[in-house]
Amino acid sequence: MRLVGRHKLARRDRNYGDTIVWLTFAPDGRLASSSADGKVRLYDRDLKNRAETALPGRGKPPRPWGIAFSPDGKSLAVGSLDQSRVELLSGETLKPVRAFEGGRGKAGALSVVAWSPDGR
Repeated sequence: MRLVGRHKLARRDRNYGDTIVWLTFAPDGRLASSSADGKVRLYDRDLKNRAETALPGRGKPPRPWGIAFSPDGKSLAVGSLDQSRVELLSGETLKPVRAFEGGRGKAGALSVVAWSPDGR
């Protein structure tokens, strides 16, 4: 890895089994990532890994894609390439909190997620 200017590598996590596809920061500086290896990871402000999880699903686990912290950082929305469902995880532990299903009989994926400014 080549670094330009005065920048230096802060931390490296070699535990990824595939490409990182999305990153998002919580208001307090925590970082979450989704990866093509099927996992969502959570790091603290010092970039130390605090939690990782695979999305719940039947059969082959869904692949997480877009992720977004709620405005207060308490929740993490996770979209998937494999299902028309958005998982809501705890922003502190990555434990499942709730899921939002897409329309019945509709095919496709809800891969990109975002929050309204008020977090609703």
